[in-house]
Amino acid sequence: MILAGGMVGPNEGRYDQNSGEVGAIPFAEIVPLRIGDEVFLIQGRLDAFVQAMYRAIDLQCDVISISMGGAPTRKMAEAINLAYEKGIVVVAAAGNNFNVPLDIFVPEEVVYPSRFDRVITAVGATANQYPYDFDAQDDVKSFPNGEQMQGNSGPASVMKTAIAAYTPNVPWATVSLEETDPKYSFSRRGGGTSSATPQIAAAAALYIVYYRNQLIAEGYNDTWKQAESVRQALFSSADSKKIPESKKYYGNGVLQAKKALSKFIKVTDDQKAERAKVSDSLIGEFIALYTNLF
Repeated sequence: MILAGGMVGPNEGRYDQNSGEVGAIPFAEIVPLRIGDEVFLIQGRLDAFVQAMYRAIDLQCDVISISMGGAPTRKMAEAINLAYEKGIVVVAAAGNNFNVPLDIFVPEEVVYPSRFDRVITAVGATANQYPYDFDAQDDVKSFPNGEQMQGNSGPASVMKTAIAAYTPNVPWATVSLEETDPKYSFSRRGGGTSSATPQIAAAAALYIVYYRNQLIAEGYNDTWKQAESVRQALFSSADSKKIPESKKYYGNGVLQAKKALSKFIKVTDDQKAERAKVSDSLIGEFIALYTNLF
């Protein structure tokens, strides 16, 4: 819905009475590739994830939006590399954790595949312009029971390819099985970096559509330079002045989709992103995910 939701009326169970197109790019053609019921990429889903990536590549998708994350594999890295080389923009959720004292088994830093340099890391910004991180909020340090989700961010080396979009303050489609409730309705609690991801993916798709002819004229289409032109347009146009520690929490800043369309970005060979790779020891990758614990 956030990415390409169509027209909705004022009486469809929404939290407000507005009507119109909900999605950021409602005319986009979406290819849904569902690989599991949960957002965690663990054993069993990793192979399905790789298969979905290659399916999207074979279908010549322009943008891949990933609202899942977890541990890396070499096959995952290879799929990310191929997508980038083909000019496909890959956007992935940074991940989430919970604001509870003993929540030590969930990483607070960016997870894979979002952690790879060739992927745009989607982090969260809230309605008060502060990060989707309770320690960074100016007036809220904790919530009742402490059981509130917040977004991952860091380390600094990863945040250079990060950009923020709003969460949890976005419309979220829900389905009710209760006969007394509307079957389909909308809330304003589209939480998690998973709801920031499609906003960024939509902006990437809009850039490709808007500059399609120029991308072809420059010879960027079907090459890594198309993906990098999009990435640099989003990064350079992002609002990096929202908060004093913007780089720490937002990377390049908060998404400004309209501004990203104001200028076509040419790419030089030295701007090619570092290849996605996984170390010989997967233990090292797990340690990297959990560095916040030590």
